[in-house]
Amino acid sequence: MKENPKVSIIIPFHKDTKYARECIQKCLELNYPNYEIIVVKDEGGEIVCHDPKVKIISTKQILTGPAEKRDIAFSLDLGDIVAFIDDDAYPKKDWLMRAVEHFQHEDIEALGGPALTPPNDSFLQKAGGAVIGSVAGSGPLAFRYSQRKRRFVDDFPSYNLLVVKNLFIKVGGFGSKFYGGEDSYFCLKIKNAGRKILYVPDVVVYHHRRPLFIRHLKQIANFGRHRGYFAKKYPRTSRRLIYFLPLCLFLATMAVLIFSCFIIKFTYWFFALALLGYLLLFFVNFYVYRNFLISLVFPLGIVSTHLVYGFNFLRGLFIRHMEK
Repeated sequence: MKENPKVSIIIPFHKDTKYARECIQKCLELNYPNYEIIVVKDEGGEIVCHDPKVKIISTKQILTGPAEKRDIAFSLDLGDIVAFIDDDAYPKKDWLMRAVEHFQHEDIEALGGPALTPPNDSFLQKAGGAVIGSVAGSGPLAFRYSQRKRRFVDDFPSYNLLVVKNLFIKVGGFGSKFYGGEDSYFCLKIKNAGRKILYVPDVVVYHHRRPLFIRHLKQIANFGRHRGYFAKKYPRTSRRLIYFLPLCLFLATMAVLIFSCFIIKFTYWFFALALLGYLLLFFVNFYVYRNFLISLVFPLGIVSTHLVYGFNFLRGLFIRHMEK
């Protein structure tokens, strides 16, 4: 890899929001000398930017998914590295500089980094970030939302993912219409090509969270449904115990609630264990974040996240064919 290789940042643009404008502006402020920004929007989507670094491309369609928008890049003259970020995220100023260091000095063709909760997010957004960024919420996948040890992975979200152009072209891009599982499908193609993805904790973007509870749980439901379908359809990277654990929790909770209707002792034990679990999660979160209010809603966020994910994972297992 040559010094200061050109990087093409691809942003799938949904609609003009303050987050989307923030994403473009923060990308323009990156301290890297050789990059371009490609904003891919739906036909009719409105966005204006006069900076020469920014190219605005239309899909010529309405309501295309993020994977389809990213694949528009195939028709363009891309840089040496293709960098993906969502339109509700923004990069840390040294994002590209940190990433390119690894592409230059190691045999790396794909890498990603954590998506941290922005400091200006609302209280309920920060609560949602605390849920998914914790081990209690995401288990061993918490490194996706918080800075953890460097490691190799075979599945990583596309809100902070960089790939060498030749590998991107070799695997045929995202090549799907999935929305919620498009990155897992893309990473599976990278794995099938014999490549790994390096997780680097200092390649950072900030990703605005969905606020607890309704919008957060709608997103979790979509994730669970796609992962359930993928566990059946693409088992190589999705049929893993970690993805089945919320389903086990959901089924166990339903069983306890049913038994409680017939055996009164089950009701007492259920509420006693629920209270103990709440207190444990409260104190663990308070010890880490020192935020009393977030710690109050954190246990409810953890439990509802796993139950909603588990239920929708079960739904995904029974879906015969999923395109989006």
